[in-house]
Amino acid sequence: MTPELLEYARDLGPEYGTDVSSIYLYAMVRLQRPEVVLELGAGLGTCAYLMAQAVKENGVGHVWTVDDGSHWPTTSLHDGVRRRAGDGTPGYGDYIRGQARALGVADNITLIEASVPPYPAPNSSIDLLFSDFRHDPQGIIGLFATYLPRMSAASSIYVDSASTYYPSYLLLEQLVGMFNRGIVPQHLLGAAGRANADKLLELVPRRRFTLVHITEPAAQEQNSMAWLKIEPQDLLPHPLAQMRE
Repeated sequence: MTPELLEYARDLGPEYGTDVSSIYLYAMVRLQRPEVVLELGAGLGTCAYLMAQAVKENGVGHVWTVDDGSHWPTTSLHDGVRRRAGDGTPGYGDYIRGQARALGVADNITLIEASVPPYPAPNSSIDLLFSDFRHDPQGIIGLFATYLPRMSAASSIYVDSASTYYPSYLLLEQLVGMFNRGIVPQHLLGAAGRANADKLLELVPRRRFTLVHITEPAAQEQNSMAWLKIEPQDLLPHPLAQMRE
């Protein structure tokens, strides 16, 4: 972690409530060493840059981050953005890529300028997914219908703000309980489409799902993350590490 990245997180992270959660995601990427990281909702890039720094330090992996820049007319007025952008106001993509170069992570991150949905996905299986664009129940259904079939056998999905939005909290609790009984609800199958529905019916009984609600005691709108940890049904935790005697 560099001082420049920490300063970026402190300065611009509060715009989307990611000044602390970005550091958590950096630590999880360093620990779990994912090869494919996908972020939905880049915002001002705070989480994406810190995760990109983590894969850089790991020597393995890449971060794809998705945003259409629809908030840019407002967020471009932030003092920290204007200070870093210099003379004139660059376009959203130019700013995000320019800051990636300035922070030394340009080779570790790819910005996909697109609105969501439809949901983009790398060709490879996804090891870590961070969704920071919708946390309502219907958004979570769409997210899981699209990405659960694409997640690696041992992987993580993070949904920002879902744990402190009560309808989403209840949905996640119910969904994960059903998953761990080998059940895929019809509503999720209907949203998934035929091909993904078949994959869900095959993989859910073969996975173990652990739901962790990560909350911050802060009086702000974005003050939580829901973490869905996905593992194969096995006797040992995944990813497998050398067991101590």
